[in-house]
This record gives sequence, C-alpha cells and structure tokens, in this order.
Amino acid sequence: MKTTRKTSIISLLVCIFFLVTAFTNDAKSQCTEFTLTELEKLCTLEFKEFKEFIAKKGFGISKLFDNEDTEFDISCVNKGAINFMSVKLLNHIGLISIPVAYYERLKGSFVKNGYKAKASEGFFKNENFTVFVEYNQTKKNYSLLISKDASTTTSGSVKQSEYFSIAELESVFSRFLSNEYISNLESTLNAKGYYSSKKKFNSDLNSFYDDNRNEFFFSKDVDNFIDNYMSYTIIKPSKQLLADFKIQLKSYNKYTFEKKDTYFNDGSYKIKYNYNNDSLELIFWDNSKKNQLLPAVQINDSILQVNSYTQFTEIFVKKGDKVFLKANGKIGLGMWAGEATPNGIEGFQNYSEVADLKHGSLIGKIGKDGKWFLVGRYNSTIAEENGRLFLQVNDKDPSNNSGSFIVEYGINKEIPPPPIVEEPKVEVKPTVDNSPKPILEDYFADNKNNWTASSNTHVISIGDNRMIYENKEKKDKIYATVKTPIALSNDDNYTVEISIQSLTPCQNQKVGDLAIIFSKKPLEVFYGFSIGNGQSDIAFAVGSQINEKTTKDFTNYTCKPSYFISNTIAGSSSYLQNFTKNNSVADGGNVNILKLVKKEGKFSFYINNRLVSNKNSFSLGNDNSLSIVTSAKSKVSVNYVKVYKIN
Repeated sequence: MKTTRKTSIISLLVCIFFLVTAFTNDAKSQCTEFTLTELEKLCTLEFKEFKEFIAKKGFGISKLFDNEDTEFDISCVNKGAINFMSVKLLNHIGLISIPVAYYERLKGSFVKNGYKAKASEGFFKNENFTVFVEYNQTKKNYSLLISKDASTTTSGSVKQSEYFSIAELESVFSRFLSNEYISNLESTLNAKGYYSSKKKFNSDLNSFYDDNRNEFFFSKDVDNFIDNYMSYTIIKPSKQLLADFKIQLKSYNKYTFEKKDTYFNDGSYKIKYNYNNDSLELIFWDNSKKNQLLPAVQINDSILQVNSYTQFTEIFVKKGDKVFLKANGKIGLGMWAGEATPNGIEGFQNYSEVADLKHGSLIGKIGKDGKWFLVGRYNSTIAEENGRLFLQVNDKDPSNNSGSFIVEYGINKEIPPPPIVEEPKVEVKPTVDNSPKPILEDYFADNKNNWTASSNTHVISIGDNRMIYENKEKKDKIYATVKTPIALSNDDNYTVEISIQSLTPCQNQKVGDLAIIFSKKPLEVFYGFSIGNGQSDIAFAVGSQINEKTTKDFTNYTCKPSYFISNTIAGSSSYLQNFTKNNSVADGGNVNILKLVKKEGKFSFYINNRLVSNKNSFSLGNDNSLSIVTSAKSKVSVNYVKVYKIN
C-alpha cells in the first residue's frame, strides 16, 4: 500500500508539472496587443529590429510584398487577441491596418499619449508623432498612418529645407485641379526634396515628405463629398520664413474668421493660413463649385467689389434700416451667355442660383434666411430683421466667368439713383445677313440627311424630332456609328453641336449587363460624336466610369460622370484626354449638349456651355462625315445636330 500511495503522488506531481508547463508555453505563444507607444516605435525600426520586436509580442511575418523589406503582413503565431495586421514601413513612416475592435480599445490612448486633434478630420499630433486615422469601408478595418517628426536642433527650430513660394504652390495646385496625375507632379516636388510616402489609403489621398517631416498632402473629391484641397505643412518655421509668406500674401484679399486668416484673389480658390508654435499649414481649397464662403471686397467705407465667387458681405443691418444699393460693371458669363450688367440677361435660368431672377444679375438678401431680391443697377429695401447683407452674382457656375460689379451702399443714407441714359436714335438701314449658314442642321423630323448605321447590330429610328440609336454590340469598348456626310475642308473654322441623352444611363444598368463587359479596369460607358473620314478624325464623348467596389458579382458599383477626347491620325487612334470626371456632365439620363469649336488652330470643347478643354487642332482631310458614337450595349436619343462654319 505504501508503494502504491507513493507512486500515485509521483504521478500526480508529474501531471501537474506538464499542465503548468503546457499552460506557460501556451501563454508565451499568445499574441498581446501593441500599445500606442509600441505602434509608434514600430515605424522607427529597421527590418531586423522590427522582426525581433514583433516576435516578443507573439507575431511573425506571414507575407512579404516587396524586395526592400518595407511592406508585409504580420500574423499571430498562436491566434491570440489580434490574429492579423498589415504593415508598411518607409523612412520613419508606418502604415498599419488593424481590426475595428482593436482600434476601439486603442483610441482611448491618444489623449493619454498627449495627442491633440488637428484641423483636418482624422489627424492627431503630439510632440513627436503625427497620426492620420481612416476607416476602410471595403476591408472593414482601420488604417493608421504614423509618422515621426524630425528631431529639433539646439535652437529649437528645425533646419529649413528649400520651401515653395506662394506662386509655386499655386502652380502645383492648378496642375492638381486640372486632373493631372499625382505621379506627374512628383518631379516638381522631388526637385525640392519632397518624396511620396507611398502610403496611399486610396488613389485620391497622397502625401509627400521631406527630411524634416514637412508635408504636402493632396485630397481629390471623387464622390462630391468634399472640395479638392492641397495642404503644405512646415514644421517649426523660422520667423524669416513666416515673414516671407506674409509679404507674398500681402497683395491678396484677406478676411479673418475664428482668429484664422484666409486669403483669396478672384475667389476660384482660397488659402487658409494656420500657424501655431509648432507648424505652419497653408491649405489651398478649390472653390470652382462655389462651396467656399468668400466675402465681397471692401474698397472703402461705402464701396464693395462683388464677383462671381462672392457670397456675403461684412455689413450688418438692424430691423427697420433702409438699405440703398447702386451697382455698375459687367460680368462675363462664358462664351455663349455673353456679358451681363447688374440687371442680368434673359435665359439660362437652369444655371441661376435663383431661377425667378435674371441670370447673371446682382442679387441680395438680408439675413441667412432672408428672401433674395434683385439689386440690379439700383434698388433700396427696408430690413425686416437684424442680419448680414448678402450679395451675389446670380450664377451657379462661376468657373468660366470674369469681371466684377462695383457696388455703392448706404445704410439709412440715401444714394441717388444712376442717371437715366436715353438710347441714341439710330437710323435703321436695310442689312444683308452675312452670318454663316449651317452646313448641317437636323432636328430629325425625318431622315432627309440619310443617316446610316455601319453595322446590322446598330438600329436607328428617326422621327418626332429625335433620332434613337441603339448599339447592340456586346464587346467592351466596341462601338460603331450612325453617320451622315458633312462638307468641311482643312482650312475651315467651324462649330459642331449636338443635343444627346442616354436611354441606358449608368445608374440603370442591369447587373448582368455589367458582368458581361466588366474588366479589371473601370468600365467606360459613353456616347457622343466624331467628325472625320476614318483616317483622320476627332471624337468627343461623355458618359460614366463605373467602378466595382466590393463584390465579384458587380452588385456594388459607382457611376462617375466623365468625358473623353480622342483623335485618329493616319489611321492610328489615341486619347487626347483620357476619361476624366467632370461636374459639367449631366448624368442619370439627362440631356447633354456637346460642342466642338475649331478656330485659330485650336479645338475648344464644351459640355452644357461650359468649357472643359482646349487642344491644338489638326487637319481632318476630305470626304468627312459626322458620326454618333456610343459604347457597347447602349441606347441614346439625339435631339438635334448643328454644324456650321464660322469666321
């Protein structure tokens, strides 16, 4: 019995030993979460140190994506609290993708680690690091871009690298807004020591850094969510540098809101000047959509300058005040609308901010919720409430406008109306109409111009003032044409204009239709026209780029209103303008008016009376035709076609 008891005790002790050993080994192999401090450290480590560091937390590298040991996945060796993370490293910058639940536990550490939110959403900064946080809708995780700031010198100021002047920044911003690819801007940025972080959250967010952690950041609007902008951040700028920028901005109009200065010229963009003890941030905001609030320019105590981007004034009135307004000047409203005095012009109501007041006129209201009234050349009104005086040019799209109105105002101080000028009597003499006659003008009451389809897979129907054209091809980007001859020679200046709408818009495409023709690149659904003879021609079309986002069966896609321009020379075709998003394109099956003007060696392209591009012209040759073109599986209605020579 004693032997048996002794054996049992030994067996029990051995069992306990193995259980404790197994538990201890298992605990050691479990992954533990990185703290925020440890994530900061990750982005500063070389590859060998990085491997050793993550191994202590139970992680190993599961996949390398390049040969420079800068981009890889790490996973938990024993499936602990965090099973998987994606990491990219480059020059003290780390892009780390983490699960949602992990971020929810981590975000409370930002305040504890001294981080404060910066002006832009998702940016946080402490003394040593800057973190940008973005939620990835597709992958359902969070991306953290962690960058270590440059070390300071003994004087407490970072050594200044070669900086960009305001004029140079304007040039970079202008190229960015003209849909120039970020990669094309790199040489300009590289020349002054700024290099891409190669840490793109998507194709529209891009950062460039120099050795001192000064940063360029570009954000392009792709879904009408936020205006395009570019920020230029300089860490610990010297007093001389700050003074230089102030001198360069001295000629700009300036207003201050919430103790921050904003500068602008014509108003097509504005520059926000944000300075604190740590950094200077210059933010260039695109204002082509008139979304950025800009004031009238105060010339003196009673004179204002109002242009097409103006939205308000700094004048406040009280209930019962009588406000007198007198205006003069002209606003250019684009090639087709012409010029407007403060009284405005007839027509173009679709492009007016207030449809029942004349297009291009000077309009005003008192208070944010006040009713708009026509100011015109002269008007007076009594304030029905306390509030700010708002003055605007009655035009939604200022991008092709020019000029300004000069407005004299008086509050409870009468301003005499402008003198009435009698129009001089002019003797009317018979005139000869020398205006050019259209060489093709078709409103499709019938097929008098002999429109013919180039393939039996294309069906046309003409009558009731429109031509229905259906392209039944099923191959991606295969299009044929329906065409008619036009008499144009090499030396002619001319205008081509068509009114066209899609009867199968992007938003109404069936899932099955998309699946047949979808490729790895964005699908381009288009319709428009071309002129030429097949060996030499030019095409201009609008439509949509369709981007599949998350599913393999194409059930989740977005439609981006876009246009393209292509040419054919000696039978070889190429893009003059790749498919480019443009807000002038009316989508959803609405009518688009496309216009091509060839004059003085230049092709000018207009969408709905808005200039979108200029290109050098070339000879089309002889025996030309006008063709309506579409992408595969498309159906359009052409409402009219006009081709005429111009002087």
